[in-house]
Amino acid sequence: MTTKGTRRKFKPEFKKDAVALVSEQGYSISKAAEAVGTTANNLRRWIKELKLEESGVRLDTGERGELNQLRREVKQLRMEKEILKKASVDSIDQCTTPVGIWPIGGSLNEAHIYSRRKGVDFRRLEKGHWLL
Repeated sequence: MTTKGTRRKFKPEFKKDAVALVSEQGYSISKAAEAVGTTANNLRRWIKELKLEESGVRLDTGERGELNQLRREVKQLRMEKEILKKASVDSIDQCTTPVGIWPIGGSLNEAHIYSRRKGVDFRRLEKGHWLL
């Protein structure tokens, strides 16, 4: 069969066909394993795995691939969300930084200046001149 230390890999279709020999055609596990060139223990494990997949307890290879892809997408989206959240916080901090104090109380910030659509000479603000 195989030399010691090497491990054969079987495709999922091959495993399903081997299990079908036992479940549909009535072969014994040892005869079916001999016919397909594997061990009886492998065939027993394949039967068990196929039953779990059919019952929905275990994911088949297609579902497992889709799950892994979705997990990668979720991870990527979470990273992007964190980046946007940090950028939003930085942007908010910049807009609400007080530039000066109104003579009647309250603070003057960049968001207020831009919302009023009037230019402000910040050099005059430093000197206490409020020209809006």
